Amino acid sequence: MLLVASACTASTQKWAGTITFPPYAADEALNITVNTAANTAEIAWVFDKSGAGIICDPHVETNLKVSIVPNHDGSKTSTVHLLGDGTDPEYYSFAANLSADGQTLTGGIVGFQSHFQLKLNAPQVPSACKGPAPAPPPKAQLPVWPQPSSWTAGTGVQELDAKQFVFSYAAAHPTTDDGATPNTLAQAFERYTALTTPHRPSPAAAGAKGALRSLVVSVADPSEDAPQQGTNENYTLVIPGGGAAAATLDAATVYGALRGLETFSQLVLFNFSSSTYSVAGVPLTVVDAPRFTHRGIMADTSRHFLTVAMLYRLLDSMSYAKLNVLHWHIVDDQSFPMEVNSYPNLQGLGAYSARERYSRLDAADLVEYARLRGIRVMLEIDTPSHTACWCRGYPGVCPPKPCKDGITRTPLDPSTNDTFTMIQGILEELSPLFPETLLHVGQDEVDVGCWSEAQNPTIGAWQKEHGFATPDEAYVYTANRIEAGVRSLATPKRAVQWWPGLCLGEPTGARSCGKPTGFCPCRGVINGDGSQPKPGLDRSTVLQLWEGNGAIGPGRLDWNKSLAQVVAAGFAVIQSTGFYINAGDLKTTWETYYMNELMTNVTKESEKKLVLGGEACMWGEFIDGSNLLNTVWPRTAAIAERLWSPRDVNNTATAKPRLAQFRFLLQARGIPAGVLDFTRSSSYGLPEAGQPPDGPGSCLKQ
Repeated sequence: MLLVASACTASTQKWAGTITFPPYAADEALNITVNTAANTAEIAWVFDKSGAGIICDPHVETNLKVSIVPNHDGSKTSTVHLLGDGTDPEYYSFAANLSADGQTLTGGIVGFQSHFQLKLNAPQVPSACKGPAPAPPPKAQLPVWPQPSSWTAGTGVQELDAKQFVFSYAAAHPTTDDGATPNTLAQAFERYTALTTPHRPSPAAAGAKGALRSLVVSVADPSEDAPQQGTNENYTLVIPGGGAAAATLDAATVYGALRGLETFSQLVLFNFSSSTYSVAGVPLTVVDAPRFTHRGIMADTSRHFLTVAMLYRLLDSMSYAKLNVLHWHIVDDQSFPMEVNSYPNLQGLGAYSARERYSRLDAADLVEYARLRGIRVMLEIDTPSHTACWCRGYPGVCPPKPCKDGITRTPLDPSTNDTFTMIQGILEELSPLFPETLLHVGQDEVDVGCWSEAQNPTIGAWQKEHGFATPDEAYVYTANRIEAGVRSLATPKRAVQWWPGLCLGEPTGARSCGKPTGFCPCRGVINGDGSQPKPGLDRSTVLQLWEGNGAIGPGRLDWNKSLAQVVAAGFAVIQSTGFYINAGDLKTTWETYYMNELMTNVTKESEKKLVLGGEACMWGEFIDGSNLLNTVWPRTAAIAERLWSPRDVNNTATAKPRLAQFRFLLQARGIPAGVLDFTRSSSYGLPEAGQPPDGPGSCLKQ
């Protein structure tokens, strides 16, 4: 029987209520019928399938598998899962908390920002849909990805004289600026000359009268210091047309100028018939700025080694989509490829081989390569878990008795100062190579059960000596000590940690990732009133939210609303929930990423400022240099536009042609972007990440 807490004994139960699933449904009807004998459910709901706010589509999910797990917290509540079986190509799974009286289900769609509340035997809620309604005229769009903030365009076309065209620099403040082109822009001019005019025009093609012959770039601040969180990337691009020989690009910084150069390069098209370049829509003015200041990709180089050359290609591709953060998850359980002079055995015994390694100079060169493209590199040294490879060279910082298989997620030993001395030494040596002020220290999936007296008596005794009543308290001590070290570096950094790490309400013993085994300890408790979490998490810590299992219950945050809950508690966040792009998420369509709105339920201006941005996460268990780029792209482009463009740029129908064009642009620039639709079956039986198109046809028609 499904709802063990209910007094109802019928073999069929009917639940009714409403669901909010932005932008597809807002307080729309949701009705669930449960066959308690077969443990299956049918869900009927009405939603706006296009996300455009104009079409109401009835939808029925059948044969969902039902399971119920009591919450072992004394609340007499339970967690209910309704799992789609995949026979429907649009199937969803649902997770909810069942009230103690068995009368209310509160939950959401697994993996999506959503919320529903249902009552047992309540009258079914009629649909509020009023469609179909006439479709509003689509907002005009520039042939640019990501779409700029604003622009005004004319109807003219201006030729660009490729034989004479040049990028040039004009000092914005001649009295204080020596007028020399900043090296960052000098190198960018060389790159963008090739990117903007990749085809050699015919010798017979002469530049027309009134052709565009230059783009004059000026920046208010010519500093070439490394970009940081909040660096101004605004720019204004003006192509006057009317025979004017020069276009202008004005930016606040050299990094804003780089974004404008990318936009300009995408506006210039080659006509093979006339062997000429031109820009359409002149006179054209683009006034652009990013919506979020943190727009990144996380690359995992521990599960599979990625060569420096491959990381350079990834950085190139990121700049084309105006992404500005490479989150380098450089080490994990499986390998430690990074050179650390103070602890040579980390790389010496932790790398996969003598060749699959990075030197400190490699890291420095990578950071500079990224800077020249306006990209920050955020270092991650995952602690105190995901550190099994540390034990090969330095067993003294690991538990005396390995946990589980001794390979994955064995946490370091917090009972010895050698552990903290080593972590601090690594950070002190490596952090100067990375100017980025954010430093990621992991802190996720810490199996504190490994520290128990039963598994490791010496660590268990240490916990008693320190008065730690629960494993969570030992974890809080360890995590806080590591992050205090981040803030005490010679050049202090701001710590970032993976979610989970906070619980909602009073501690109950249930872990924030929904597993009561001690696998994901609770770092602090959000009380919903903005007060400091207890037992403690420094307010300066940035929380990176990641994929959850949808479980909701006492002691746990609702995965589908966690961002709003965390910023309401006063913490800055980086959103990665719904932005996983690794091999396990190939069935996730680009449209799903595109419609993953970060600011749902975030309404206060003070809380909006705490949403730094988001990251696409590419975990490397099934990814190496052979399939990295064609798995990252083009789906990550959907995330890039969500992070750069205004919130109302959210129509998948008008975005798709531009995305197909951007995919072709990537390929034209040597980036092997995959197909738009990874969910199709390949006639060759190949895995989706290596799937070819399903027959002859244009690359622009996906």
